[in-house]
This record gives sequence, C-alpha cells and structure tokens, in this order.
Amino acid sequence: MKRCNYCRRQGRFWKSVRARDQFLKEYPNSPHSRFCRCDPLLPPKKLRKCGYCRITGHDRRTCATLKIDREDVTEKILDWRREFLNIAKESGYGIGTLMKIDETTSTSAYRERRTQATIEKHGRYGFVEKIYGHRMDHRQRDSYANLVTVRIKMPTGNFLMDRLPEEFNSIIATEAAYHERPLFKIVGPTNADKLKHHFGASWWTGSDVCDEILGLH
Repeated sequence: MKRCNYCRRQGRFWKSVRARDQFLKEYPNSPHSRFCRCDPLLPPKKLRKCGYCRITGHDRRTCATLKIDREDVTEKILDWRREFLNIAKESGYGIGTLMKIDETTSTSAYRERRTQATIEKHGRYGFVEKIYGHRMDHRQRDSYANLVTVRIKMPTGNFLMDRLPEEFNSIIATEAAYHERPLFKIVGPTNADKLKHHFGASWWTGSDVCDEILGLH
C-alpha cells in the first residue's frame, strides 16, 4: 500500500494531504516542495526554474539578475577593449606588425636556454598573423587565464604563440606583466586600423564572451 511522503500514513499520496499548501508556503525550498512544483497540474510559471539565478517563477530569458549582470560584464569588456585599441594605435600594433624575439626578457637561465633554442629553430623575426579576439577582455587584467592571445608567423612557416607585448602592460595583470614577460617585441609598427576588419561584429559589442564569463556556456 502507498505511504504518504509527508505524514507517512498509508493509503494516500502526500499531495492530497490538507496541510500541503501550508507546508509549501512555510518551506518553499524543501525537497518535498520542489517535488510538488513538478506537478504537471500546477501553472506553468510555477514550474519554471531560472538556469542562471536558480529561482523558480521565471527562466533565463526574463531573468532580471542576468540582465543586470550582462550589462555590467559587457561594460567591463568594452572598457578594456577601448584601452587595448588606443594602445595598439599608439604603438602601431596589429595584423602584420613585425616582431622580434627579445632576448633581454629572460628571467632565468632556463628561459634563456629556451629562447636561444627557439631562435635556432625558427629565427628571430616574425609578424603578427592572428589575434584571438575571444581572449581579449578584462580577464587579462585579473588573471593569467587568457594571456596567450597572439599568433606569430615565423620565416620557417611555423607559428609561435605569445602574449601582448610590453606596451600593453598597463592593461594586463601586474604579476603576469612581471613574471610572464612576452617573447616578442615590436620592431616594425603597422597601421592599427586594420584591426577593424580583423574582429567580428560581436567583438565590438562584447557579446562574443559575455555569456562565457557569466558561466552560461
């Protein structure tokens, strides 16, 4: 015989217990209340649970908290990218900029050996072939997570990855700017206006990484 999950009496299901409604009001987040909200006979709005704030009664599309957080994150992304573009224009950094391996940035004997091995294998000079736009945001200022953002094409035809050059240290995490120094330095500036055609439309609005930063992907 069935036993009520609420009052533990046999012969009836807990949804029929008179005290259910009062129980739902007093303990809306209890396991039994969450179970009750899955009842298909309840109004649809009570069945919804927001995938972002985890509150019932609405979904992500209408979540006011998500809207505010998106606006805040987008503002931070665009502020950082404006600073990046200003520095790029001043330093002549962009697609096609001629770069040279900087041997003076070695902070240890190990890194110095690695730098020399790279020069012997690939040469000293290369040019900026790609900048990864999805890594270009305010997280560069906060952590090491997205420092490697540039792909350099070498004379051998191979590619080397690097972070932004030292001209951008003001918008990069302080510890990273000191400990993770770039391998390359600018020796042949180019017209930074070319960057306008390098990044897609979503890059200029911040929508390319906003949801990723908020953990929605």
